[in-house]
Amino acid sequence: MCTVEEAREAYLDLVKIWHPDRHQNEPERLRRKAEDKLKEIVDAYETVSKGGEFAEEVALIAMDLMYNDANFTRTIREQVAARTDIPPEAICINFSHSHNAPTASHARGLGEVNSAYLKFAAKQAADAAVEAWREKKPVNLRVGSGEVTEVSFNRTREKGLMDRRLSILRADTLDGKPLAVAINFHCHLNAHMDLDFRAVSRDWSGEVVDQIEAALPGVTALYLQGTCGDVMVSPEFCSTERRFEVAQRTTKVALAACENSRAVTGENIFAITRKIKLPTRRWSREEVMQFRTEGLHRLSTGDMTD
Repeated sequence: MCTVEEAREAYLDLVKIWHPDRHQNEPERLRRKAEDKLKEIVDAYETVSKGGEFAEEVALIAMDLMYNDANFTRTIREQVAARTDIPPEAICINFSHSHNAPTASHARGLGEVNSAYLKFAAKQAADAAVEAWREKKPVNLRVGSGEVTEVSFNRTREKGLMDRRLSILRADTLDGKPLAVAINFHCHLNAHMDLDFRAVSRDWSGEVVDQIEAALPGVTALYLQGTCGDVMVSPEFCSTERRFEVAQRTTKVALAACENSRAVTGENIFAITRKIKLPTRRWSREEVMQFRTEGLHRLSTGDMTD
């Protein structure tokens, strides 16, 4: 038999060996083997740790940036892990995908990736996580959910599939006072996008965070973007007088989910990492040509009407 600390050390050593990031340049067969091996290690550790007298430490970091990438995530994880007891794989870095914010990953049309800025942003994120870890206190966790309807649509398919669920994770002090709320929803942040392309903005997710914190004084709120994919803010709210309604409706659902949340039982917290493949659809030639024709028309005439 081994001690809890010995099990933890063995687990971290095995994760370093088999983590897929270390095998990115290997043949596909070996990459899959590494992924399968890591899954076995994580599952085994979860089983062992459930019987131990300890709780896994995790960190949730929300950043208002456009695109993430593996190197940026790794940088933050390494900085936090070096200064805390949180293992790198238990640190989640979530990007809000605000279209009016800098990006950590190159994509056509998004401008340059500024390495100096990203170095600064990674340090700021790591410092915030370390500060939170140093000031940690015992909490009771609660979870809740609701549906945010009539604010978004599937941009590629009429009446296409969408996930309208909003989920919350609420952390309360031991005397029942809300301390933090994490909100998870799936929708692009394009309510304010066309008003001023030169503004650096959190868009409507920032309004949700501010409204939650105003409604629950003393709470730290995080907005965690989901798989927004082809789900956009409906046209009637996009850069119109009604643009503030998206955040207002989302906040209302989030607060109701907090109010009706249920307690999480058990004493341990576990973090599991999974890699998944999401189905995507290529644009058809007809769709691409339609956007090209519209773009050329706007450039030549200056017509910016809908």
